[in-house]
Amino acid sequence: MKIRSVFALSWFLASGFLCSPLLAQQTGTIHGTITDRDGLPLPGVVVTLVSPSLQGTRNAVSSETGQFLVRLLPPGHYRLTASLPGLTTKKLETRVAVASTNRVRIQMEPEGTVEVLTVTADRVAELDSTQVATNFDDDFLEKLPRNRSNLEGVAKLAPGVNSGAFGGVSINGAVATENLFLLNGTLINSDNIRGRADDLFIEDDIEETQIISGNASAEFGFFSGGVVNTITKSGSNEFHGTFRTEVTNNSWTARNPIQLRNDFDPTDTVNKEYTLVFNGPIIKDRLWFAFSGRNFDTDSTFSLYQPSPMSDEAAISLGLEPGQTAPQAEDYNYIRERDRFQLKLTGTLAPGHTLIASYLKDEDTVFNRAVFSSISRSALSERDAWPTEMWTLNYRGIITPEFTIDANFGDRSLTNESGIITDDRVLGTTVVHRDQGWTQSNAPFGNGEVINERASRNWNVKFSYFLNGGFGTHDMTFGVQEVTDMRNEDNHQSATGWSLYPRWTRFEDNEVIGIYTGTGTSGGSAWLVYWPVVNPSKGSDFNTRAVYFNDVWTINPHWYMNLGLRYDRNDTSAEDGQELSKTDNISPRFTLNYDVHGDGVHQFSAGYNKYTGKINDAAQSGSTAGSPAAFYWRYDGPQTESIADVFAWIDANFPGGLAGVESLNRDSLQNEYLFYQNYSPDTSYEALAVVPQEGGLDATSVTEISLGYKHKLGNRGYLKADLIRRDYDDFLVEFIDRGTGQTSFGVDRSILSNDSDHYDRDYLGISLAGQYSWANQITLGGNYTWSEAEGNINGETSGAGGIATSRTTAYPEFNHPRLNPTRRLPESSEHDLNLWASYDLNTGFGDFNFTLLHTWTTGLPYGIGIDLDIESDPTAFGFPSYDDVSYYNSPPTSVWYWATAPDAFKWEDTHATDIAVNYALKLRSRLEFFLQMEVLNVMNNDAQIDGNSSAYADGFEAFDVFSDTPQEGVHYQTATNFGEAQYSSDYQYPRTFRFDIGIKF
Repeated sequence: MKIRSVFALSWFLASGFLCSPLLAQQTGTIHGTITDRDGLPLPGVVVTLVSPSLQGTRNAVSSETGQFLVRLLPPGHYRLTASLPGLTTKKLETRVAVASTNRVRIQMEPEGTVEVLTVTADRVAELDSTQVATNFDDDFLEKLPRNRSNLEGVAKLAPGVNSGAFGGVSINGAVATENLFLLNGTLINSDNIRGRADDLFIEDDIEETQIISGNASAEFGFFSGGVVNTITKSGSNEFHGTFRTEVTNNSWTARNPIQLRNDFDPTDTVNKEYTLVFNGPIIKDRLWFAFSGRNFDTDSTFSLYQPSPMSDEAAISLGLEPGQTAPQAEDYNYIRERDRFQLKLTGTLAPGHTLIASYLKDEDTVFNRAVFSSISRSALSERDAWPTEMWTLNYRGIITPEFTIDANFGDRSLTNESGIITDDRVLGTTVVHRDQGWTQSNAPFGNGEVINERASRNWNVKFSYFLNGGFGTHDMTFGVQEVTDMRNEDNHQSATGWSLYPRWTRFEDNEVIGIYTGTGTSGGSAWLVYWPVVNPSKGSDFNTRAVYFNDVWTINPHWYMNLGLRYDRNDTSAEDGQELSKTDNISPRFTLNYDVHGDGVHQFSAGYNKYTGKINDAAQSGSTAGSPAAFYWRYDGPQTESIADVFAWIDANFPGGLAGVESLNRDSLQNEYLFYQNYSPDTSYEALAVVPQEGGLDATSVTEISLGYKHKLGNRGYLKADLIRRDYDDFLVEFIDRGTGQTSFGVDRSILSNDSDHYDRDYLGISLAGQYSWANQITLGGNYTWSEAEGNINGETSGAGGIATSRTTAYPEFNHPRLNPTRRLPESSEHDLNLWASYDLNTGFGDFNFTLLHTWTTGLPYGIGIDLDIESDPTAFGFPSYDDVSYYNSPPTSVWYWATAPDAFKWEDTHATDIAVNYALKLRSRLEFFLQMEVLNVMNNDAQIDGNSSAYADGFEAFDVFSDTPQEGVHYQTATNFGEAQYSSDYQYPRTFRFDIGIKF
């Protein structure tokens, strides 16, 4: 079934609004104060605004209190001209940033003085907001030695942002799935599963990116982490463009220690990425266009997982010779082909009424992709494709100088093609190596016959009114928003639906050989897993609507505050049509700002805010549609290395054989070898293995308390400090206890719930940020964050994205103190530092810019955890016997145990110094040649940032988890290469050279 959302536009138009994409502001505001030389307010002053970013001009008139406010200003540089008969005309230049308010002050002089041109405003825009936000314009990012095509990489330049799971970012202690990424107001989170940004833009087309990490106004919702808001260029009354060729080569990247050890030979291929950005007028001051396109074909060399040799004890127990070896990690070529274009039109329908429309299409195809961790080339997906379309519409209307409307709609759709097509069980079954970091071989993940679909839609209507009363001014906003995520996917785990999990692995040259053993327990035996997609997806509908009111109340030059209230309503259904949520939330927003002298030099702030995220895809854990059922059996046949032998044993020993299993015959499925199942034969309540709590599910929420100080350093720079405390609640968890019962198929039922009692996640961070410029040539800036993120819940994994956690709430009889203790969380980087310096040098043979970026991040924590096989006798570990918990159908056969504190160790700190040399030469008045060269990690530091942290207890003595202290070598053993790197990505990125060349016009 195709996911289409064209109907949404028809519905919206029928509602009386002309709309397009915007959950976040795409414009800025100027709030001005005009006084005479004695500081008294001046009413009736006419203020005219002009800008290359603005079609026509905008005007405002100061009120009795000398105040004026101009909204819906496209980001860019503005000149304000203030005039009043009898007074000298005053001019002022300022820059308007996205989703920000510039608080400018204009002091008028008696007539007779020469016209004054103030080069810059006397306020610093970064300090005149109650939000904790960082804005980066394209000029800054283009000079910086940083990949601009990755929004997560840009976001990590801001304080309070560090690396999160699966390449995402954690903002102020949130999980990576809880951030909101917006492009021109449209949701571009790649999906509702992992929540990463889909980088659907051309770097030279970016106007500005804003990262909001605290004190967010009520206009911003659907997140519990932070907001990354990016807008593209709209054009101007002059033609401008950039043609750029980015040149890279794998051989220009230094080799990390694993690659050096393996004599890694990178592909010596020059990769060229071509981009074109072209914008300008169709009709001056009435209709502009902006076009951007990209052609991107690369051929790169990567390394697979670094295997570990089998221990002598394991080898002897399997009848193998001791001294087993493991080969070096294999290399493979990764090929990516990507073509993209976007067209954006900006038109003035009538004075004060603007319509913006854009369309984007992206074709992204990769070959030889490691979907999950792979130990063999046989697990690489031959071809994956993700074609994407996105279109947006935005209406901005000035009804009166005080009253404006901003209405938006955005729609994005994505399809996914992945995996191979075969019905051969040997060739199409994925093998997962439990003793090799759960890496895969033999066949890739997915089924090539299936095309999956994901889509998102959002709209927003915002009404704003500026009230200039007797007790200050009120910039009030009232709005209605909706965001919808849709997913229509059949999640096949392999081409055949089978996965085999050998307990041990050996190697012959580069051949990966799984060893299938039967010991009578699930811990020591190989696993046989069947993942049938029983019920095809009907398409999920994760919908949240919101109503908000926000007031920026400026009491006087010293005091202003943000007062907001937001109401969110969830209406969510799973891919099987099951209703998951009809819940609602109220989020208050309050931030108070005190300007000591009323001039922006010294400001203090304090905030109390609550945020509620979107319900992510983990809420449909119980959906029987699209999601595979799961049957885990232990292998109990003779030791073998043959996949065909394993299937022959299944066919001979399971009632009804393989045909019975694949036809889902109950006797075939629920045999003596079954130790775990998650299966609902239909969508009736009696059959569902996972059901939502009564009243429906809610999204994760967070309560935030903040303190801040901001200091203006003349007109050249600023310093600011923020303290943010966050307490996360309403985690998505699963409960299984004696009261939850079983399904009609005999599966222990899970109740999917929101919980704040058994799990906790807290964050405390202190950040410092600043920037200073000298003589418009030298700029120094940066930020530092100290943070502490602690708790006992992650809520996401690299493979599944957002998940429902069950570690301490499933089978409480098997809970123990070392199961899930509070610790530093995996995203908890204690120290994060970004420092940059830029120097401009103008010469007779061109203009040079030299920019340096230095980053420092402390290592992330890890510990020794073991999976205890308790199946043969749970009482030996201090747990009740299975007879004592006979009310469960499938009590745990293994239990997790932290042999050390989960944060007992940490990986190495990373230091990196990156350098960029940017050269520009004017060929004509409107034609410029440029060459931009970058060297990343100049010193080629090779800190190890991840590695093997596995350990095992199979074959070792049992111990009482409540009273005994396990000893390594007696009760468990760490892996042979514990603490060592397994992948090239376990090291920080090595020294890399790349350059861009092109023209601007």
